[in-house]
Amino acid sequence: MNILVGICTENMAAVMKEKIKANQTLAELVIGILCFGVICQIVGIFLAHDQLAYAVSLWIGIIAAVGMVFHMNHTINKALSCDEGTAEKMTRSSYFLRYGCAMILLGVAAATGLTNLIVMFLGIMGLKIGAYLQPFMHKLLQKLIQ
Repeated sequence: MNILVGICTENMAAVMKEKIKANQTLAELVIGILCFGVICQIVGIFLAHDQLAYAVSLWIGIIAAVGMVFHMNHTINKALSCDEGTAEKMTRSSYFLRYGCAMILLGVAAATGLTNLIVMFLGIMGLKIGAYLQPFMHKLLQKLIQ
């Protein structure tokens, strides 16, 4: 029985490592975005006048950025199974959908005035910062996985 449990545990660990490797770039981007969010939150503790509005605005933006990363990943995976023309149309429409949703989110924030529009935009720009941090996160995860 112990041998069976050991084999299942080894097999599950191998499967998990393969899943992480398959979506490693996605994981690295999300980790980079979340690290950026934590850094911004720490800075906001010292600089923000309304800390609650700052935190809510920042994390709404960070969640939107993470959602955009998952949507991009889904779009790329779908586009790889299509012909060139269909893939181009699909990626273009997905791009407009993502940024349209970001503009609607920022518009609602501006119209309600309950959140800080600039901080929310900063959170959404965490997507860009996560892309810049991705090589560093790649090196870090390689050390942790091996």
